[in-house]
Amino acid sequence: MKSFRYRWLLLSVLLILIPLLIPLYTHAQTITLEPARDASFFDPECEKASGSGDFLFSGNTDGQGVRRALMYWDIAGSLPAGVEIQSVALTLHVSMSNTGTRTFTLHRLTNDWGEGASDSGDPGGSGDSALNDDTTWCYRFYNKDNPDSSPVWSPYGGEFDASASANQDVGGVAFYTWTSAQMAADVQNWLDNPSSNFGYILIGQEGTNKTAKRFDSREHPTASLRPKLVIQYGTPATPPGVTVITPNGGETVTGNTGTLVQWTSTDESGIASNDLYVSYDGGANFDGIVFGLPDSGSYTWFPANRPTTQAVFR
Repeated sequence: MKSFRYRWLLLSVLLILIPLLIPLYTHAQTITLEPARDASFFDPECEKASGSGDFLFSGNTDGQGVRRALMYWDIAGSLPAGVEIQSVALTLHVSMSNTGTRTFTLHRLTNDWGEGASDSGDPGGSGDSALNDDTTWCYRFYNKDNPDSSPVWSPYGGEFDASASANQDVGGVAFYTWTSAQMAADVQNWLDNPSSNFGYILIGQEGTNKTAKRFDSREHPTASLRPKLVIQYGTPATPPGVTVITPNGGETVTGNTGTLVQWTSTDESGIASNDLYVSYDGGANFDGIVFGLPDSGSYTWFPANRPTTQAVFR
């Protein structure tokens, strides 16, 4: 049989790995965080607080005003930089409840606040005298010795995004979970821009009396009842890599004669197999050489008798 020698001009080299689609993020992991700070304040009291008590309060009481709860987590100090937040869920435990099911919303806080040593006790719904660094209905960081110098909330009651990040209907004593795509976006932003992280404020149905609920705080002696922020995230994956050793461009090969193809390849998720292709018209069309080839690093190819100077191998 007549054989032809031809110049193989290598225009491009690409070894296609199976699977072809590699996720940008792999290694999904989960971390559970308790708040680094939490507190409650009590409308309309500018000098009442509960920064270190066992409980948080939210909703409207029976004629004694509105309560709101604040929670902050050290996101940047707890997660590796550069990860992708995939989901976020906040679970709170209600330990005391007025009758009926009410909707409670989480809102992203937009200014900083403190957690002092005040403790409103048990049942605790009336608040305690504010101490240094407490947050109150009027003040972000209370100064006990000079209240007028305390940085204020503007407006009173906390500075927060009017759009809720999540909502949940809350009834009697039980666990309740808030989760949403917006919460994942919030936590991603807090990770990427730590200076924007002031946590969430929990707001109940404030237009109706007797809607308040009592939640267990991070100081509660029973660890399982404390607030839990569960974050699932992915670490960046290293893209698959291929290096073709031979041929690497400009070789002359002989038709129907064995030509050694050699490569090295890496992929953290594992390489299932390789597919090899050749084009004789500069990459306009490709013919399959072999499919499902084990990742052995080499293959002996027998090129067709098709003289060309426009061969492309991938």
